[in-house]
Amino acid sequence: MKIRKLLPLIGILLFLYVIHRVGFDKLAETLPTVQWNYVLLSIALSFVIIAAQAWKWNLILHRQSIFLPFSYILKVHLISNFYGNITPGRIGTFSKIFHLKERTKKNIGACISSVTLERFFDLFTVASFAFLGSIVTLKYFHGIFFQFLILFLVLIVVLLLSLHEPTRNFFIWRVFYFLVPRKFKDRARISFEAFHATLLKPQQIVLPIIATLGVWFVLYLQMYLIALALHVNVPLLSFIFVSSIATLITLIPITVGGIGTSELAITVLFNKVFGIDPAVALSLALINRVIGLIGTILGGILSMREERYF
Repeated sequence: MKIRKLLPLIGILLFLYVIHRVGFDKLAETLPTVQWNYVLLSIALSFVIIAAQAWKWNLILHRQSIFLPFSYILKVHLISNFYGNITPGRIGTFSKIFHLKERTKKNIGACISSVTLERFFDLFTVASFAFLGSIVTLKYFHGIFFQFLILFLVLIVVLLLSLHEPTRNFFIWRVFYFLVPRKFKDRARISFEAFHATLLKPQQIVLPIIATLGVWFVLYLQMYLIALALHVNVPLLSFIFVSSIATLITLIPITVGGIGTSELAITVLFNKVFGIDPAVALSLALINRVIGLIGTILGGILSMREERYF
């Protein structure tokens, strides 16, 4: 049996295991205490986040001289979000590449760069938050501080090297010459050149990075509203930094859409660091997942009208 067929089963089993360990009866006891006005605010904020995420990608496209109607950008974002939530490590979000190529008729290398940059800015932001979170959790999880420190430093180095054009050119062409087989070199050269030509200059990345920071702050604020609904009273910044550790864990491609890993990470982290009852922490994770399904369902409906890439 291929491993990709096992991934959904792994996630479901892990999901059920967490619920079993916490206790379904204890989860049920948290429902009457929920302040649903905060949940409704969180739901409303999810639509703002969807639009902001699409706008963030559009900022990068504009700096690459790619101008498309925002309605189209929003539609493609929703579709890619749907694919991201049904694939390990959210790799399905790269379906944007194929939609962009189909619409603009540009070389695929030029289309890959915008999505790669967007994902890198996301990873850089979450890793930065997670590094700060590892300091908050240092008392409880000693090992992750050094792991996130290494990840943070690696991303800093990658960012700095990518901003230095001679160094960037050196690495891009080394990848081309050593990794691309000889028979594909002529065809791949065009894509590599298009990819390189559309990478942003240092002055062009400032606003996209600020936008990415803002979007992730609002995204965690949405989750914080769910915490308030469950009477969880912790400092907002500490909540964001610790939650970002759970976000990085869900990117490990061992389950589909992070199911199971997200619930386990949030339950363990919030219980150990903030002393939150496991049933409350798991309820937070479950409500957050259900609200996250809004964008996924909208993207799934839209994908039915588009060619399926995954």
